[in-house]
Amino acid sequence: MNAVARPARILVLAAAFLALTAWLTGAAAADGNAGAVYTSTNQVSGNAVAVFDRGADGALTAAGQYPTGGLGTGGGLGNQGALAVSNGGRFLFVVNAGSDDVSAFGSSRAASRSLTGSAPAV
Repeated sequence: MNAVARPARILVLAAAFLALTAWLTGAAAADGNAGAVYTSTNQVSGNAVAVFDRGADGALTAAGQYPTGGLGTGGGLGNQGALAVSNGGRFLFVVNAGSDDVSAFGSSRAASRSLTGSAPAV
């Protein structure tokens, strides 16, 4: 990776993190819970999105894992900012750093999370 591409990638990931934070903060679910928290497992053997329901008191409860179809790097905090939600919350995008691609999940609602596809990272 050249010296220009790396800072650009970091900026994209930082923007994705900020978008996800704004979406999670402002998107209290209609069913009364305080929303959800998403992260990636970043496992070398197969990356997945780990979902946690967030209670009104801030407590997190594991709500499942969804395979991305890609690979992680195995790094501890190397995946920070590697998720982003589209405008309107229709899609969740996840970076698979180990396989250098991005996976897209349809709908952020728990009942309809599904992998819709993946594409090479640019």
